[in-house]
Amino acid sequence: MHAAMGTAFTMLDFATLYDPVVYLDNLSGASYLEEPEEVDRYRQVFEHLRASALDPRVSRRRLDELRHLHEV
Repeated sequence: MHAAMGTAFTMLDFATLYDPVVYLDNLSGASYLEEPEEVDRYRQVFEHLRASALDPRVSRRRLDELRHLHEV
């Protein structure tokens, strides 16, 4: 199981105005993580997701393959 599965999150990075924040939305409300250790953990997960993602063209091709597979 991947570290980000089951947990949607948004990285909010405000350049130099504010420190970065992680926004978590859940059934009971929302959470904002501001501690550097927490933000770093989510940043690592995000970077891992980005590194493992397919190239946009390859993604499009793969989605087309899956769509055609289900049309049969």
